[in-house]
Amino acid sequence: WAGAFEAAFLRDMRDLGVLPPDAITRVTDFLPDIVRFIEDLQAAGFAYVGAPSGTVWFDVTAYGSRYGALEPSRGLHCDHDHEEENAEGGGEKRNRRDFALWKPVSDPAVAGWDSSLGRGRPGWHIECSAFCRAMFGDVPPAPYLHSGGRDLRFPHHENEIAQSQALFGGDRWVQHWVHAGQLNIKGLKMSKSLKNYTTIQEHLSGSSARAFRIFCLLHRYHADVTFGEDRAADAAAWERSF
Repeated sequence: WAGAFEAAFLRDMRDLGVLPPDAITRVTDFLPDIVRFIEDLQAAGFAYVGAPSGTVWFDVTAYGSRYGALEPSRGLHCDHDHEEENAEGGGEKRNRRDFALWKPVSDPAVAGWDSSLGRGRPGWHIECSAFCRAMFGDVPPAPYLHSGGRDLRFPHHENEIAQSQALFGGDRWVQHWVHAGQLNIKGLKMSKSLKNYTTIQEHLSGSSARAFRIFCLLHRYHADVTFGEDRAADAAAWERSF
């Protein structure tokens, strides 16, 4: 099921003229690396097992005042209420800002993996730090450049920084962060839940890949962009001028 979406994504990137990545990291291929990362955090005193759930939590208090590097105000006051882990954790977290590294799974119908941490699955943030460690090593900056949508600055990227710098030391796990703006349709962020999206293949049925790349280049990477027929026409005009 996931493989079908991965194949569709890679096809879309190919049809847009985007070069393929040097490596593709899948959670199921890196579970031993993820488990080792969590166990190393536990050994270093930056993670603990909550009772009664058995969830392994990252200890933000142990990490200290460095938490909130990307969003200082949110790092100080957040409680991750939007994440399911807050409801699952109940009152077992030592600090409201603590976040899950490993979640136990007892239901055989729910995806989970056997490990030294028990049967479960990784939390949202730990997999990315484990990927980077496997790809780039333990010495910061690793990676040199890290990108993603602006909505990932907090808590996702903030928590990546925390768990990685806790384990590797230093105050600059990533040398440069690049956060892109949102793609909007009629003033709203394009999303599957709102059903206000256009697929790449649908768009390319009436336009060229080069025109879409020009559309992207006409805007600052960190700015929100509204996509519509008028903007597509502007890009097509630029393409014709070349």
